[in-house]
Amino acid sequence: MKRILLFICAFCILMLNGCSNVSNENIEFKNDYGYSHDDNYTYRFTGSSEHFAFETGKVYYGENNKKSLLIKNFKLVNKLKNYNDVSSYSINLKFKNISLLTNEMTPLKKSNLSHELEKYFIEENFDGGELYESDAFLQSTANTFKKDMKIEIKYCYNNGICKTENLDINYID
Repeated sequence: MKRILLFICAFCILMLNGCSNVSNENIEFKNDYGYSHDDNYTYRFTGSSEHFAFETGKVYYGENNKKSLLIKNFKLVNKLKNYNDVSSYSINLKFKNISLLTNEMTPLKKSNLSHELEKYFIEENFDGGELYESDAFLQSTANTFKKDMKIEIKYCYNNGICKTENLDINYID
């Protein structure tokens, strides 16, 4: 009888761990390129939250104020509750809580969220020349980048309820 009870308890524990909605997937860095095929970088990084991740993050701070940033290969790592009812999303990149991008929501017309995330990327380049207009990234430095950069993904359902997830950043070097 004790063996049967022990077996039932072990089975229940395995089922609870196996059916957990939280992904233990380790997000591996993917060496991808944007418009520039430069392998110079100051930091490489990935990001993840409960439902979302990105595999490619690179930033370069060089001489003469040259800077470049690439964040790419976004994906859904855990399916959202009522996934088919997601109507819009936005990805917001901030430095010192100043948005680099607009907070405008992107509607999911005939596409789904996974497909849209796969296509999405952020790329910013500055050659160090004359600066006509500054933005949140251009005001950042190599010394403050890790502390200042934040990425959040907001998604809304057809019923108007919206949720936001902040991505945890994992620096490779």
